Amino acid sequence: MRSAKTIVLMFCGLILAGCSSLSKEECRLGDWNAIGFADGSKGKGSKRIADHRKSCAEYGISPNLDAYLAGRERGLDHYCAPSNGYQAGLRDDDYDGVCRARDEAAFLAAYNAGLAVHEVKDKIDDLEYQIRKKRREVEEVDKALDLARSRKIASAADGEAVRNELLTLGVQSERLNGEKRVLEKELELLENELARLLERHRSGLYS
Repeated sequence: MRSAKTIVLMFCGLILAGCSSLSKEECRLGDWNAIGFADGSKGKGSKRIADHRKSCAEYGISPNLDAYLAGRERGLDHYCAPSNGYQAGLRDDDYDGVCRARDEAAFLAAYNAGLAVHEVKDKIDDLEYQIRKKRREVEEVDKALDLARSRKIASAADGEAVRNELLTLGVQSERLNGEKRVLEKELELLENELARLLERHRSGLYS
């Protein structure tokens, strides 16, 4: 069995590895143009090179800044395209202001359009979950109502108690069904809004 100290050391090692922007092999190979392109394509800020410099310093390796910056510029050309901005918004990615030297207005228009779709889809997912939960609550009350009705038929002695139970359950069922209908109406409105947003973007500008 591994000692507690060994487990702690392994855990720390995993944390440190997770904080490194590049592996030893990536630093050793040193394809800085490709690394810059990858960072630019992901919209990484200019400070990302400092992370790479710190990671590779552990192995006595320094980045090739010129190659990195040239690759990053090519990557930013891809990242800052409106079509990619739309996809970044759909994924709810953070934007680090890297398109300011390009047509940032077009990028942000596409990004915000994608973000609007993402937010509506998030709301739809939440409402669908609430509706499923509400339906389960309705089913449970309906089962209790059926059971109470069968008890009323089987036992006249407990008639008043069963009638009170039926009344309580009936009110509860009506309330839950009302809440469910409200949620379903909200869902319908959101689905219509999503359809309008998608139709607006179907022109091909962001696809």
